[in-house]
Amino acid sequence: QARNVLVLPTLARATSAHGWASLFVLPCPLPTAYRLRQLMLQEKRMRNDVVEFMDAVVLAELPGMCVQKPRGAGVRESAGLRFARASEEAAVAAEQEEESNADDRDGVLEASYGAQMPSLRDICLVVVGRGPEAEELVRRRREACGRCILLWTGEAPSHQHLADPRGRQSFRWRPPQRGGATANVQIRRLRHELGSYERTWCKFGPDVVELTEGMGYEVWVSTKHDVHRIRAFDAASGSTLWDVSGAVVFVGAEFEARKGAVRNLEEVRAFDVAVQEEEMKPFATVSFPPVLLAAAWYGVQLFFTSYLMIMFECGLDAGGVP
Repeated sequence: QARNVLVLPTLARATSAHGWASLFVLPCPLPTAYRLRQLMLQEKRMRNDVVEFMDAVVLAELPGMCVQKPRGAGVRESAGLRFARASEEAAVAAEQEEESNADDRDGVLEASYGAQMPSLRDICLVVVGRGPEAEELVRRRREACGRCILLWTGEAPSHQHLADPRGRQSFRWRPPQRGGATANVQIRRLRHELGSYERTWCKFGPDVVELTEGMGYEVWVSTKHDVHRIRAFDAASGSTLWDVSGAVVFVGAEFEARKGAVRNLEEVRAFDVAVQEEEMKPFATVSFPPVLLAAAWYGVQLFFTSYLMIMFECGLDAGGVP
């Protein structure tokens, strides 16, 4: 059977940058080559019909926003399909953003605790004042195993802002840094009595800080006149020294005119310092005295256990009970 040489176009898309179809030489019988050519043309017409049908559907839904562009060897891709896909992705992104904003409105801790959210007083109690009333309130809070910060000052806040205590945008947790010597004898005494010190990455006891010269502080108040945030800053540069959200209470005779202030020892003893949510209490760590006592006890126990085993097991015969 005589064989002829026929030049056929490839089925794959052209890889050339200009988009022209690459060619290859295929030796085959002439009838077979003619039939193969017919099949290729039929497949091309079917592919173009599918693309035109999809373009017509998109044009019906999005009039005037579809443009057909040729791509490759006669294969067209609809710009309307790309636009529809991009619109769907934009809608999904907008829905996710709306859900995130809803979480912000519901509060920072609602995702973990649901509708039963812990109060700011459970998270931290910030005592502003100086004198025996402030000291007694901090001691009671420490006995209740709650977080506490004592700002030793009798000055009023320099600024007062009105804000909603709920939401991530209003919640702050940047407690004051410890360490460093202070010239205030009362601050050193309080830190020693309350067990306020720092070891490596652990902090023990309440934070006792003083408002020194060149410092200022501001508070955030809700519509119910509850102070829920306090920020200490450098008066010269305005940089933040520490910023904490919690229940802020003013204690002492200097704040008698302030609504909600604790003025005397009777009100201090009646003030509720309990922590209702157990998970809001600080972690308890093991100190050195219990560890040393436990090590000595187990050392003595292991010594006598080993000594008795040596005494009695050496004289046992085969089959004896140790």
